Amino acid sequence: MKKVGKILLIATTVIILLTTLGLSLNNVQKKRNLISSVQPEREFTDGQNSLKVQIYVTGEVVNPGIVEVEKGATILDAVTACGGFTEMASLNINLVYSLDRNVTLIIKSKDNGGGATVLETTGDAIIIDSENGLIDGKININHADAGALGLLPGIGEKTALDIIEFRSNNGLFASIEDIMNVPGIKESKFSKIKDYISVE
Repeated sequence: MKKVGKILLIATTVIILLTTLGLSLNNVQKKRNLISSVQPEREFTDGQNSLKVQIYVTGEVVNPGIVEVEKGATILDAVTACGGFTEMASLNINLVYSLDRNVTLIIKSKDNGGGATVLETTGDAIIIDSENGLIDGKININHADAGALGLLPGIGEKTALDIIEFRSNNGLFASIEDIMNVPGIKESKFSKIKDYISVE
């Protein structure tokens, strides 16, 4: 009888241990399943919070160039990333303007009317997001700085500076066709930019 009692005690102990072990393993599996179901969502959320946009900042900033900022960053954030404004920059700017996509940011000088221009370019087309230096979705060749003029199809930095020099020496353009008086701009180049420029 004593042996039978010992055997029953041992069997009961083994059953209890196995039951406890089974419950523990089951809990571990549940935790793993929970972690697996939550992890992808957490990674997705982290990715959404770290979205960046690239801004090409030019004009009156200390270090012009491309900077990467958080989506929704302000003009001030982008300019700060470029070392700040130059002494020639006009601060008549909406510094809290939100930048939510890849754009060109042109900080204009006091001599060119001041302000800032935000442009998004798609191929040869120019999509306008601000009014400074732009009239009815076109670049005003009488007031635009070199940065804005350089965005026109076929107009590089040198030609943009030639336009400004010609304008300074000869006065404002009376018509968009007058831009062909600038050295290096003939009818073929004019045909590429005529739809994107204005004198009013």
